[in-house]
Amino acid sequence: MIDPNHGEHARVVARSVMANLESLQQEGLGAELTEVRKICRLLDAPEVDRVSREALVRRLRELLGTARGLTGRTFVGWLDDIDRT
Repeated sequence: MIDPNHGEHARVVARSVMANLESLQQEGLGAELTEVRKICRLLDAPEVDRVSREALVRRLRELLGTARGLTGRTFVGWLDDIDRT
């Protein structure tokens, strides 16, 4: 079943990630931060189509998976939930 709120959920996670970039950096994200910011800006845009959004969610999850702390793991869990809908 397709979740009609898929896009909104992705936007909420993207905004939360952007608000927590400092914590993610402390958890080990370094060079990935530039790409994480770019992906979050794209996910926050209302005109992103579903296929692109799904690819961006998967890539963001992959990048955040390199964080070594609770913040990164929390976001990965949220992105997993989005990807399953």
